[in-house]
Formats: sequence, structure tokens, C-alpha cells
Amino acid sequence: MVKNSWKNFQRIQKDAPFLIILFTILGGAILAYLGLWNSYFEQDEWHSFGNYNFLLSLKGMEFLGNMLISDFPFHFAPLSLIFKMSLYRLFVLNAASYFMVSVFIHFLVSVSVYLLIFMLTKKKFPAFLGSIFFAVNSSHYQAVTWIGTFEGVEFSVLFGSMSLVSYLLYIEKKRFKFLLLTFSLLLISLLFKETALTFLLTLGLIILFSQKVRLKIIGAVSIVLVLTLYSLFRFAYLLFNVRVAQVSGIQSGDDRVLILGYNFLTSIFKIFPQIFFPNEVLVYISNMTTSPFNIYQYLARGPWTIENGFRYDLLTIPLGFLFVALIWRVSRKIEVKQLLFWGVGIISFTILPLLVLNRYLTYVDSRYLYPATVGLSLIVGSLVIWIVSTKKMVIKILGLLALSVALSFHIFSLRKTVDKLVEIGQIRKSIISQIVNSYPQLQQKTIFYTNSDSSFYGSSEDERIMPFQSGFGQLLLIIYNPTEYFTVDFFKNEFLWNLTDQGYKEFAGRGFGYFRDFNLMSMTIRQNYISSDSVIAFSYDGEKGMFTDTTLQIRGRLVSFLAEKEVMPKVGWNIETSSNNHDSFLMLDN
Repeated sequence: MVKNSWKNFQRIQKDAPFLIILFTILGGAILAYLGLWNSYFEQDEWHSFGNYNFLLSLKGMEFLGNMLISDFPFHFAPLSLIFKMSLYRLFVLNAASYFMVSVFIHFLVSVSVYLLIFMLTKKKFPAFLGSIFFAVNSSHYQAVTWIGTFEGVEFSVLFGSMSLVSYLLYIEKKRFKFLLLTFSLLLISLLFKETALTFLLTLGLIILFSQKVRLKIIGAVSIVLVLTLYSLFRFAYLLFNVRVAQVSGIQSGDDRVLILGYNFLTSIFKIFPQIFFPNEVLVYISNMTTSPFNIYQYLARGPWTIENGFRYDLLTIPLGFLFVALIWRVSRKIEVKQLLFWGVGIISFTILPLLVLNRYLTYVDSRYLYPATVGLSLIVGSLVIWIVSTKKMVIKILGLLALSVALSFHIFSLRKTVDKLVEIGQIRKSIISQIVNSYPQLQQKTIFYTNSDSSFYGSSEDERIMPFQSGFGQLLLIIYNPTEYFTVDFFKNEFLWNLTDQGYKEFAGRGFGYFRDFNLMSMTIRQNYISSDSVIAFSYDGEKGMFTDTTLQIRGRLVSFLAEKEVMPKVGWNIETSSNNHDSFLMLDN
């Protein structure tokens, strides 16, 4: 017994450095996103929750068919759908739990980055710094903070990076089980999100440049097999009687050629500064350096670019050239070139699928940069090796100082972003809590009415809405569903999902509606013979941040508006005005 205890103690001592590294990476991730769980859902989450209510009402083959067709043709992420739907059944609308899961998965991805760098270098220090740089990188914050997409992005990168780790184990140990694991992880990654294409292309390039013909053949056959299986899954919906939504084009072929050409020539350079520096730093510098001289206004004329975004490109493209030059210089100085080239490959293959997007990639949405920052972390690892190995003290000091400053900027930027998300989230939670606490139960037929003094999130000035990024009507429908058990028909055809949607529907005697237009609501109430007592109303003052229950006032206004009015004869009336006596009777409500 004593002997076994001693062996366990020796094993713990041996594993202690790795455990310290794990806890440090975890601490970095928690520090960067501390308090995020006090935020709230933003946009696509509500659409997903509505879709889950619909899917969970289905059974057997109907459920399977609709799950396979979900989000087609833009996305195919069945494992992401299954995972998030499982969380929805477990957590329902407890936002904090979703955020905690997201941060934990981000920690696991950071560990996979550590393992990837370590497998390529067999050095712990560069692997540690590279993984820390990934854990606190603010360039990809949406991948962690946006509950609508976190599981697809994070899991696809986790399994994708682990497939590369597994392939390195196969090269090192020559065991078939690691090759099988490599392509199994790759397939799983693809089924979480198409982001995994980055790792498929990276692995394909690695296999292509391998020196052994046997590895090339085995690798090529394996990749073809993975793509075949993925295609079978993607088009399995054809076996079911489900319909695919029609997709219409939005831009002309001429515009598309210009967009594709511009993105192809510039994006590979712009992405390097975008993932190394916090975006707000780049925006601030570009505004300060170009606005006083009107440089961007002069150079950016024409239909082929975005005037306000071009000054951003004036900064990021030259910075990108400098990054490429630095990478080239470092590649000539270090012995472990594989790490550097893998990093560049992952970054390049991240941007490649985005080139098909029909818009100018001035700044790529941060969630799309999640796999690219894996590549950057590999480059950071190679830079650390160069800095540590160089004999020039100036390079050591400046290099470590630059990395420290970059890390500090990213942490500061993330803290600022998280604080802003929490502030907005608290406003939204307060609004929802006030509604639910004031009206915990709904009538058989219920209509919500809101008015606001502000427009939000790109809506026109005459569209005064609530401070939410999706349809407030669908949000209320989902909020009340766990206790009201609405029929599944309410969750079909994206009812009340769009930002400015209004309307009323009734199924099996149960009615639900949401309006911002008083006249439209009044007409709906009259046509459907709904009592004014079924209306719940609130008003939002954006300037003061006040959310007020106006139900009694609106109900009273409705009673007056909908009241049957008696037509009174004009005989015997004597009405005079200061002018235009002939039309004086027009002021009467008849």
C-alpha cells in the first residue's frame, strides 16, 4: 500500500508542471471573460430556441429529417444542433449556464493549442505562451460570447486542432489507431461547423508535402473517405419529405467579380494585424491617421469599395505586409520551421472560404477568426523560440515586450467588451423580469403592445423598437413557453422573429400577438373579437432607461377607440367657430 502511494506521489510530481500549465491557461480564460455569465442572450439564440421548440415537438423520422435540413443550404451542423438542443433542454433560458459552458470549451480549445505547439516543438514554454495568447485573444471574442454560435465554432476548432495533434502522434508512433482517430476527429469537426474546412485543407497540405509516398496515398484516401461521409450526411435530407428554403441572389455578377478580386488581393495581408491586435486599437489608429487628411475619402471613391472602411484597409494592409516580412525573416533564423508554416497555413485556409462571401471583407466578423487565431498562436510560439534562442539582447527585450504589450491590450479589450455586454444584458434581463413578474400568467388570448422613443441595431428612425437585436414578439413567446406550453404552430415560419415584426396568430383557441402600431393592433383586436383586457402594454424610455407598465392606459385607450359610437342628428345643434363655420361639425367624432 505504501509502495503504491509512493508511485502515485511520483506520478503527481511528474505531472505537476502540466497541471500548473492547465490551471494557468484556465485562469487566463476566466480572467479574460470574467463576469460574462452576467450578460444575456443577444440575437440568433432566440431564433434557435424557437426552432428547438418546433423540433422537440417532432418524433422519429420527421424529427431526423427536419434536423438534417436545419439551416440548409448555408450551414450544415447537425452535431452543433444536437449539442445546443441538449443544453436547451437542460438549462432552458438560464443564460449564465450557457456562458459558463462556452468559456470552458474555450479553455479546452486553448489546451489543444498548447498540445499542438508542444507536439511540433517538444518545448513547453513556447507552447504555453502560444496557448495563453489564444486564450485571451480579443480578436475572436464573438466565438465565446455569442451564445447563438459558440458551440459550432468552438467545437469545430477543438476537434480540428486535435485531429492535427492526432496526426502528429501517428507520424511519431506509427500506430494505425492514431490515423483512424485523426480522420474521425476531422469528420466530427466538420459536422459541428464548416469552419473545420480550415483543418481539412491544412492536413491535406501537410500530407501533400510529406516525403513518404505511402503517407500521401493513405492520407489522400482518408480525406476522400471523410468528404464522402460528410456529403452523405449533408444530403441525407433527400431521403425525407422535407422542403428546402429558396435562396435568392443579392448582387450582380459584375459586383461579385470586383468583390472577389478585392478580397483575394487584400485579405491574406489584412488578417494578420486583425488577429494580432485588438480591433478597437486598429480602428482608433486608422481614424486618427487618416481622418485629418481626408485620405480615405480621396482614394475610396467608386462603387467597388466602402468609403468608411477603406481607411481601415490603409492601415491593415501595410501592417500585413510587415507581418509577412517578419515571418519570412523568422523562418530563416529558426530551426523549427514547421510550426511557423503550419501557422501561416491555418491562417490562409481560414480566410479562403470567406472569399466566397458576397461582400467586402474590410473587417471579418470576429467569430470567423477563431481558427485563424490558432494559426497565430503557432506563429507566436515560433517567435518565442526565436526570441529565446537569439543572442541579441535587444531582440530578446523588444520581442518579449511586444508580446507582453499585445497580451495586455487583448485582455484590456476583452474586459471592456465583456463589461459592455454585461451592461446591455442587464438592461434586457431587467425588462424581461419586469414583464414576467408583473404578468406571470397569460390569458388564453394575449397581445403584447410596446412603444419606445428610440431605434436600435440598424432599424430606421421611424421604427421605434425595444433594445433587443431580434423580434421582441418571438422573444416573449419563447420566454413564456416553459409555463404556457404554446402549441408548436406558433414556432413555425419564424413568426415574429424579425426585428420589426408585428402580428397575431391563433391556434386551437389559443392566441398570441405583439404590436408596436396601435392602429394595427386595434384592427386586429376588432377583427378577432379579442377583449381589451387581453392586452399587456409597456413603454421604454431609452434616454432615461425607464421601462414602464402602461397596460391600464392602453386598455383604456382601446376601450375608447373601439367603442360603438352613436350617430347624432345635427338638428338642434348650434356650433360656432371663430372661422369657417360651414365645416364646424367636422370636429365632432362621428
